[in-house]
Amino acid sequence: MGLHIGSLLLVLVATVYLMIAGMANRTIAIALVFLASTALGFLLIETLDYKLRLSAVIAGVIATALGMAYIQKHGAITAANAAITGWLGAGIGLFGGSRFYVSDALMIGADIAFVILAFLMQKAAERYYRKAEEPAKQKGKAAVKTKRASGIPASAMYAAAVALFFSVLLSHADHSSAAKIGQTSTADAVYDADSGIQIATVEVNGAGFNPRNIIFQPDMMIKLVFHVSSLASGGMTFVSEDLNLEAPLHKGDNIFMLKKALPGVYGFTVQGSNVKGTFTVKNAS
Repeated sequence: MGLHIGSLLLVLVATVYLMIAGMANRTIAIALVFLASTALGFLLIETLDYKLRLSAVIAGVIATALGMAYIQKHGAITAANAAITGWLGAGIGLFGGSRFYVSDALMIGADIAFVILAFLMQKAAERYYRKAEEPAKQKGKAAVKTKRASGIPASAMYAAAVALFFSVLLSHADHSSAAKIGQTSTADAVYDADSGIQIATVEVNGAGFNPRNIIFQPDMMIKLVFHVSSLASGGMTFVSEDLNLEAPLHKGDNIFMLKKALPGVYGFTVQGSNVKGTFTVKNAS
Protein backbone atom coordinates (compact mmCIF):
# COMPACT_ATOMS: atom_id res chain seq x y z
CA MET A 1 0.00 0.00 0.00
CA GLY A 2 2.88 2.35 0.85
CA LEU A 3 4.35 1.82 -2.62
CA HIS A 4 1.03 2.72 -4.24
CA ILE A 5 0.64 5.95 -2.28
CA GLY A 6 4.31 6.77 -2.88
CA SER A 7 3.83 6.30 -6.62
CA LEU A 8 0.92 8.74 -6.68
CA LEU A 9 2.86 11.29 -4.65
CA LEU A 10 5.89 10.91 -6.92
CA VAL A 11 3.82 11.78 -9.99
CA LEU A 12 2.12 14.73 -8.29
CA VAL A 13 5.29 16.19 -6.76
CA ALA A 14 7.28 15.82 -9.98
CA THR A 15 4.49 17.42 -12.00
CA VAL A 16 4.08 20.36 -9.63
CA TYR A 17 7.86 20.86 -9.63
CA LEU A 18 8.01 21.00 -13.42
CA MET A 19 5.05 23.39 -13.51
CA ILE A 20 6.66 25.71 -10.96
CA ALA A 21 10.01 25.47 -12.73
CA GLY A 22 8.22 26.90 -15.74
CA MET A 23 6.89 25.50 -18.99
CA ALA A 24 6.98 28.56 -21.27
CA ASN A 25 5.98 26.54 -24.31
CA ARG A 26 2.23 25.97 -24.33
CA THR A 27 2.53 22.67 -26.20
CA ILE A 28 4.98 21.28 -23.65
CA ALA A 29 2.83 22.56 -20.79
CA ILE A 30 -0.26 20.77 -22.13
CA ALA A 31 1.80 17.64 -22.84
CA LEU A 32 2.94 17.63 -19.20
CA VAL A 33 -0.67 17.66 -17.97
CA PHE A 34 -1.51 14.82 -20.36
CA LEU A 35 1.46 12.75 -19.16
CA ALA A 36 0.75 13.34 -15.47
CA SER A 37 -2.99 12.62 -15.84
CA THR A 38 -2.30 9.41 -17.74
CA ALA A 39 0.13 8.22 -15.07
CA LEU A 40 -2.26 9.18 -12.26
CA GLY A 41 -5.23 7.46 -13.92
CA PHE A 42 -3.16 4.29 -14.35
CA LEU A 43 -1.95 4.31 -10.74
CA LEU A 44 -5.25 5.38 -9.18
CA ILE A 45 -7.43 2.58 -10.50
CA GLU A 46 -5.00 -0.01 -9.16
CA THR A 47 -4.37 1.79 -5.86
CA LEU A 48 -8.14 2.05 -5.28
CA ASP A 49 -8.70 -1.64 -6.07
CA TYR A 50 -10.24 -1.07 -9.50
CA LYS A 51 -13.01 1.21 -8.22
CA LEU A 52 -13.58 2.83 -11.59
CA ARG A 53 -16.00 5.62 -10.69
CA LEU A 54 -14.03 6.81 -7.68
CA SER A 55 -10.77 6.67 -9.64
CA ALA A 56 -12.34 8.59 -12.54
CA VAL A 57 -13.63 11.35 -10.26
CA ILE A 58 -10.28 11.80 -8.49
CA ALA A 59 -8.31 11.67 -11.74
CA GLY A 60 -10.68 14.18 -13.35
CA VAL A 61 -10.43 16.61 -10.45
CA ILE A 62 -6.63 16.45 -10.47
CA ALA A 63 -6.46 16.82 -14.26
CA THR A 64 -8.71 19.88 -14.08
CA ALA A 65 -6.63 21.42 -11.29
CA LEU A 66 -3.37 20.84 -13.16
CA GLY A 67 -4.74 22.34 -16.35
CA MET A 68 -6.29 25.39 -14.71
CA ALA A 69 -3.02 26.09 -12.89
CA TYR A 70 -1.78 27.52 -16.21
CA ILE A 71 -4.55 30.14 -16.42
CA GLN A 72 -2.41 33.01 -15.13
CA LYS A 73 0.64 32.18 -17.21
CA HIS A 74 -0.92 31.09 -20.50
CA GLY A 75 -4.49 32.39 -20.38
CA ALA A 76 -7.90 30.82 -19.97
CA ILE A 77 -8.06 29.11 -23.37
CA THR A 78 -4.72 27.33 -22.93
CA ALA A 79 -5.62 26.38 -19.36
CA ALA A 80 -8.96 24.97 -20.48
CA ASN A 81 -7.32 23.01 -23.30
CA ALA A 82 -4.76 21.66 -20.83
CA ALA A 83 -7.53 20.54 -18.46
CA ILE A 84 -9.44 18.89 -21.30
CA THR A 85 -6.28 17.14 -22.44
CA GLY A 86 -5.76 16.04 -18.84
CA TRP A 87 -9.18 14.35 -18.90
CA LEU A 88 -8.15 12.60 -22.11
CA GLY A 89 -4.97 11.37 -20.46
CA ALA A 90 -6.84 10.30 -17.33
CA GLY A 91 -9.27 8.23 -19.41
CA ILE A 92 -6.42 6.50 -21.24
CA GLY A 93 -4.64 5.86 -17.94
CA LEU A 94 -7.75 4.43 -16.29
CA PHE A 95 -8.44 2.18 -19.26
CA GLY A 96 -4.83 0.98 -19.37
CA GLY A 97 -4.68 0.41 -15.62
CA SER A 98 -7.89 -1.62 -15.68
CA ARG A 99 -6.24 -4.04 -18.09
CA PHE A 100 -3.34 -4.90 -15.73
CA TYR A 101 -3.29 -6.94 -12.56
CA VAL A 102 -1.80 -4.83 -9.77
CA SER A 103 1.71 -5.73 -8.58
CA ASP A 104 4.69 -3.95 -7.05
CA ALA A 105 6.71 -4.48 -10.24
CA LEU A 106 3.97 -2.86 -12.29
CA MET A 107 3.78 0.18 -10.00
CA ILE A 108 7.57 0.62 -10.08
CA GLY A 109 7.55 0.25 -13.88
CA ALA A 110 4.89 2.95 -14.18
CA ASP A 111 6.95 5.24 -11.93
CA ILE A 112 10.10 4.71 -14.00
CA ALA A 113 8.24 5.32 -17.27
CA PHE A 114 6.79 8.58 -15.92
CA VAL A 115 10.15 9.80 -14.61
CA ILE A 116 11.87 9.10 -17.94
CA LEU A 117 9.17 10.85 -19.97
CA ALA A 118 9.04 13.78 -17.54
CA PHE A 119 12.83 14.11 -17.78
CA LEU A 120 12.65 14.17 -21.59
CA MET A 121 9.90 16.78 -21.38
CA GLN A 122 12.05 18.93 -19.11
CA LYS A 123 14.90 18.71 -21.61
CA ALA A 124 12.53 19.77 -24.38
CA ALA A 125 11.49 22.76 -22.27
CA GLU A 126 15.11 23.73 -21.66
CA ARG A 127 15.78 23.53 -25.38
CA TYR A 128 12.82 25.79 -26.00
CA TYR A 129 14.15 28.32 -23.48
CA ARG A 130 17.48 28.50 -25.28
CA LYS A 131 15.81 29.16 -28.62
CA ALA A 132 13.11 31.49 -27.34
CA GLU A 133 12.82 34.81 -29.13
CA GLU A 134 12.51 38.19 -27.49
CA PRO A 135 9.10 38.90 -25.88
CA ALA A 136 6.47 39.94 -28.40
CA LYS A 137 5.71 43.62 -28.83
CA GLN A 138 2.50 45.09 -27.53
CA LYS A 139 0.94 44.82 -30.97
CA GLY A 140 1.77 41.16 -31.11
CA LYS A 141 0.23 40.66 -27.70
CA ALA A 142 -3.04 42.17 -28.85
CA ALA A 143 -3.07 39.81 -31.82
CA VAL A 144 -2.52 36.85 -29.54
CA LYS A 145 -5.49 37.89 -27.37
CA THR A 146 -7.75 38.04 -30.43
CA LYS A 147 -6.60 34.59 -31.46
CA ARG A 148 -7.31 33.16 -28.02
CA ALA A 149 -10.85 34.55 -28.00
CA SER A 150 -11.54 32.94 -31.37
CA GLY A 151 -10.35 29.62 -29.97
CA ILE A 152 -13.35 29.24 -27.64
CA PRO A 153 -15.56 27.34 -30.15
CA ALA A 154 -12.66 25.03 -31.00
CA SER A 155 -12.05 24.34 -27.31
CA ALA A 156 -15.75 23.57 -26.82
CA MET A 157 -15.68 21.08 -29.69
CA TYR A 158 -12.47 19.57 -28.29
CA ALA A 159 -14.12 19.21 -24.86
CA ALA A 160 -17.15 17.47 -26.37
CA ALA A 161 -14.96 15.05 -28.32
CA VAL A 162 -12.85 14.23 -25.25
CA ALA A 163 -15.96 13.77 -23.10
CA LEU A 164 -17.33 11.27 -25.61
CA PHE A 165 -13.98 9.47 -25.87
CA PHE A 166 -13.60 9.44 -22.06
CA SER A 167 -17.07 7.89 -21.57
CA VAL A 168 -16.40 5.25 -24.23
CA LEU A 169 -13.06 4.33 -22.66
CA LEU A 170 -14.58 3.95 -19.21
CA SER A 171 -17.51 1.92 -20.50
CA HIS A 172 -15.00 -0.60 -21.87
CA ALA A 173 -12.73 -0.50 -18.83
CA ASP A 174 -15.08 -2.11 -16.30
CA HIS A 175 -14.80 -5.75 -17.31
CA SER A 176 -13.84 -7.60 -14.14
CA SER A 177 -14.44 -10.99 -15.72
CA ALA A 178 -11.74 -10.42 -18.33
CA ALA A 179 -8.27 -11.74 -17.61
CA LYS A 180 -5.78 -9.03 -16.65
CA ILE A 181 -2.27 -8.71 -17.97
CA GLY A 182 0.00 -10.17 -15.31
CA GLN A 183 -2.77 -12.22 -13.72
CA THR A 184 -1.93 -15.92 -13.30
CA SER A 185 -4.33 -18.08 -15.28
CA THR A 186 -3.47 -21.46 -13.73
CA ALA A 187 -1.34 -22.62 -10.80
CA ASP A 188 -0.74 -25.92 -9.03
CA ALA A 189 -1.60 -26.36 -5.37
CA VAL A 190 1.31 -26.92 -2.97
CA TYR A 191 1.43 -30.25 -1.19
CA ASP A 192 2.30 -30.18 2.51
CA ALA A 193 3.85 -33.58 3.22
CA ASP A 194 3.63 -33.18 7.00
CA SER A 195 -0.14 -32.63 7.06
CA GLY A 196 -0.95 -34.47 3.85
CA ILE A 197 -2.98 -31.47 2.67
CA GLN A 198 -2.90 -29.59 -0.63
CA ILE A 199 -2.77 -25.83 -0.04
CA ALA A 200 -3.57 -23.03 -2.47
CA THR A 201 -3.69 -19.28 -1.77
CA VAL A 202 -5.90 -17.12 -3.99
CA GLU A 203 -5.69 -13.33 -3.95
CA VAL A 204 -9.06 -11.56 -4.12
CA ASN A 205 -9.45 -7.93 -5.15
CA GLY A 206 -11.34 -5.76 -7.60
CA ALA A 207 -9.63 -7.49 -10.53
CA GLY A 208 -10.95 -10.88 -9.49
CA PHE A 209 -9.08 -13.98 -8.38
CA ASN A 210 -5.36 -14.63 -8.79
CA PRO A 211 -4.74 -17.30 -9.90
CA ARG A 212 -7.97 -17.77 -11.79
CA ASN A 213 -7.67 -21.57 -11.68
CA ILE A 214 -5.90 -23.94 -9.27
CA ILE A 215 -4.97 -27.52 -10.05
CA PHE A 216 -5.39 -30.15 -7.29
CA GLN A 217 -4.44 -33.79 -7.21
CA PRO A 218 -7.17 -36.34 -6.39
CA ASP A 219 -7.62 -38.28 -3.16
CA MET A 220 -6.18 -35.61 -0.83
CA MET A 221 -7.70 -32.95 1.39
CA ILE A 222 -7.75 -29.40 0.08
CA LYS A 223 -7.05 -26.19 1.93
CA LEU A 224 -8.15 -23.07 0.06
CA VAL A 225 -6.95 -19.71 1.41
CA PHE A 226 -8.67 -16.67 -0.07
CA HIS A 227 -6.69 -13.55 0.81
CA VAL A 228 -8.87 -10.47 0.42
CA SER A 229 -7.08 -7.18 -0.28
CA SER A 230 -7.25 -4.51 2.44
CA LEU A 231 -8.60 -2.11 -0.21
CA ALA A 232 -11.34 -4.46 -1.40
CA SER A 233 -14.98 -3.59 -0.84
CA GLY A 234 -16.55 -4.85 2.37
CA GLY A 235 -19.43 -7.31 2.56
CA MET A 236 -18.01 -9.76 0.02
CA THR A 237 -19.57 -13.23 -0.11
CA PHE A 238 -17.90 -16.31 -1.56
CA VAL A 239 -20.30 -18.45 -3.60
CA SER A 240 -19.80 -21.82 -5.26
CA GLU A 241 -22.88 -23.48 -6.67
CA ASP A 242 -20.79 -26.53 -7.60
CA LEU A 243 -19.88 -27.01 -3.94
CA ASN A 244 -23.23 -25.78 -2.60
CA LEU A 245 -21.22 -23.31 -0.52
CA GLU A 246 -21.84 -19.69 0.45
CA ALA A 247 -19.77 -17.83 3.06
CA PRO A 248 -18.80 -14.22 3.87
CA LEU A 249 -15.29 -13.06 3.05
CA HIS A 250 -13.49 -10.71 5.41
CA LYS A 251 -10.32 -8.79 4.66
CA GLY A 252 -7.23 -10.90 5.13
CA ASP A 253 -7.12 -14.71 5.01
CA ASN A 254 -10.29 -16.76 4.64
CA ILE A 255 -9.71 -20.52 4.93
CA PHE A 256 -11.89 -23.29 3.48
CA MET A 257 -11.15 -26.95 4.11
CA LEU A 258 -12.50 -29.52 1.66
CA LYS A 259 -12.44 -33.27 1.93
CA LYS A 260 -11.30 -35.36 -0.98
CA ALA A 261 -13.11 -33.80 -3.90
CA LEU A 262 -14.22 -35.79 -6.89
CA PRO A 263 -12.36 -35.12 -10.15
CA GLY A 264 -13.84 -32.21 -12.08
CA VAL A 265 -13.95 -28.45 -12.42
CA TYR A 266 -15.50 -26.41 -9.61
CA GLY A 267 -16.45 -22.79 -10.14
CA PHE A 268 -16.70 -19.99 -7.59
CA THR A 269 -17.41 -16.28 -7.61
CA VAL A 270 -18.05 -13.25 -5.42
CA GLN A 271 -21.77 -12.65 -5.00
CA GLY A 272 -23.03 -9.63 -6.92
CA SER A 273 -19.99 -9.43 -9.21
CA ASN A 274 -18.96 -10.97 -12.51
CA VAL A 275 -15.54 -12.18 -11.28
CA LYS A 276 -15.08 -15.90 -11.66
CA GLY A 277 -12.56 -18.51 -10.60
CA THR A 278 -12.23 -22.28 -10.72
CA PHE A 279 -10.29 -25.10 -9.22
CA THR A 280 -9.71 -28.35 -11.02
CA VAL A 281 -9.29 -31.77 -9.44
CA LYS A 282 -7.42 -34.05 -11.80
CA ASN A 283 -8.50 -37.54 -12.61
CA ALA A 284 -6.61 -40.28 -10.82
CA SER A 285 -3.90 -41.64 -13.08
